[in-house]
Amino acid sequence: DVIYSKLDASLILAAKLDQVRKYGVQDPDLEVLRQTIGKIPYMAFDHQYQPIAKEEIHHYLMEQGGLVLSYTNLDKYMKCGFYYYLDCLLKLRTYEETFTTLIGNYFHHMLEVARKPSFQFDEETTRYFAEKSLSHKEQFLLTRLSEELRMVIEVVLYQESLSEHQRLHFETRIAFDLNYPVPVTMKGFIDKIMEREEDGVKYLSLIDYKTGHFDIQLDSCIHGFHLQLPSYAYMIKQCQAFENSKITGIYIAPILPNMELMKPKEDPNVVRREAMRLVGYSTSNEDWLKKFDHTYQDSVMIKGMKMTSKGFGPYAKILSESQMQALTHLAERKIKEAAEHILQADFTINPKQLQDKNMSCQFCPYADICYHDYQDIVYLKSQRYQDFLGGDGDATLDG
Repeated sequence: DVIYSKLDASLILAAKLDQVRKYGVQDPDLEVLRQTIGKIPYMAFDHQYQPIAKEEIHHYLMEQGGLVLSYTNLDKYMKCGFYYYLDCLLKLRTYEETFTTLIGNYFHHMLEVARKPSFQFDEETTRYFAEKSLSHKEQFLLTRLSEELRMVIEVVLYQESLSEHQRLHFETRIAFDLNYPVPVTMKGFIDKIMEREEDGVKYLSLIDYKTGHFDIQLDSCIHGFHLQLPSYAYMIKQCQAFENSKITGIYIAPILPNMELMKPKEDPNVVRREAMRLVGYSTSNEDWLKKFDHTYQDSVMIKGMKMTSKGFGPYAKILSESQMQALTHLAERKIKEAAEHILQADFTINPKQLQDKNMSCQFCPYADICYHDYQDIVYLKSQRYQDFLGGDGDATLDG
């Protein structure tokens, strides 16, 4: 046979080498091919991302209307550039609404409309699922979860009654442009903003609902992790609707607490209220804090918040105004840092390890594509958020 392509000849040589390696069969033409073609990258594999010209990325993004950033895809980029590339640019996964996401959206919807005078729980649930197709198993689960949600709403309304922040905003969409040659838009939705206005100043507490596991430790924010709440604080500062505002707290609201560990004689209503306390960081300004949470001295609203004769208790997570500003600036810096790396087409395989925890690979769906090895791992230095936000005013022990 006459072979005109070096690539074809290399593939044929590789196939003949396979015969030797697997079955011990040596083809008569093997040595001729070896001498003619020379060395080929047989049994060698370069898993590294092969850089794409940034001009090509810019052209692609311009066709898409620009680069759109959100906390979710920023988190992917911070975990691993290649993960972001596969998921957000190549879009190798298609979005499918699972029962879990359906229930999450249902919870969010009901928590938003529950304050309307005409709200009827059963009628609103029926209306929400009118065009949804559920299996018998899902119908059964929905019945149980709906009863749980009914009690969750009671707790949320009770928490709100403890606050002077009575102007509520739900599913607040914020979007603004960053100043780059290629259009870059930062966008996000804040589940709930509790607002109080006094002397022309808006005091805001930012709340994100979670139905599953979450982590809000600020120590890893310096590396770009757990930036959801800090990014919301940054986005608020870019929103004209919230000009001249002060942030009094950033919180996660757990709305599907685990009640299975409850002791038999415990009051389930009391346990649920405790399990659903807000988890996050509060202002250290007591005048602001007491107007957000009337019970802050021994809070039934914020987890760990308690006052002692010496001030804030040892488990209170608090931030001074200057620390909150520093956290906001840090979020801005990390967002712009990611945007610049994306525009430079930097999608290196670079999973991160912080102390003994791999922050990137545990739930990554692309392990069969990247083939990362230990040389790809970026080892990060552990830091205390008090060190990079400045000050030592926080009473928390979790640093």
